[in-house]
Amino acid sequence: MELYKLDEAGYDAAITGNLLSFRPTRQSETLSHFLASFTEEKKKKVALKLKSQGGGENKFLEAIDTWWVIQAPRMWWSQFDTYRHALLLGVDESVSLSQSTMHNILSRPLTQTDFEEPIECDYLRVLNQWIRNKSFREIKLGLPESYLQIRIYKLNYSVLRNICQQREFHRLSHEWGIFIDTVKERVDHPELLEE
Repeated sequence: MELYKLDEAGYDAAITGNLLSFRPTRQSETLSHFLASFTEEKKKKVALKLKSQGGGENKFLEAIDTWWVIQAPRMWWSQFDTYRHALLLGVDESVSLSQSTMHNILSRPLTQTDFEEPIECDYLRVLNQWIRNKSFREIKLGLPESYLQIRIYKLNYSVLRNICQQREFHRLSHEWGIFIDTVKERVDHPELLEE
């Protein structure tokens, strides 16, 4: 399993928007002066204070977006998709673009590098026979759970924070551990994902 962060955006806008309720405007003050009063130190202090609070206090996390390229086995994707669906209730939608087995599974023979864990050589030969015979249904039904697929996901900090907290001790601890550790290493503000 591998993850690569493509992009991240929205931190300054999210934190500034969150601070609007903490500072009244003055009629004589210019907008640029008003915004300049939100120092980086103040932004960080408020973000760290509110990140763990529910009831909409931490809604600024939903406005910080990240984009990831993730290569993972089918067994993990089914867990991730189920989890992602549960997270969408009341949370900003996530976006997924995936490598299509529908269009490319018959394009070349499979090798052991196409799987998270090596599969039996005899079974690999069976899979490749189905590919040679263009037996699409058989190959789709027969792909092992360790078959690797690449997807691109857009996930906000609120979703990432929930994943880090709720999946740390999951049965698929190896895969979730890689996901959580990599996310915390590569996001610009890992302190917002910590408890």
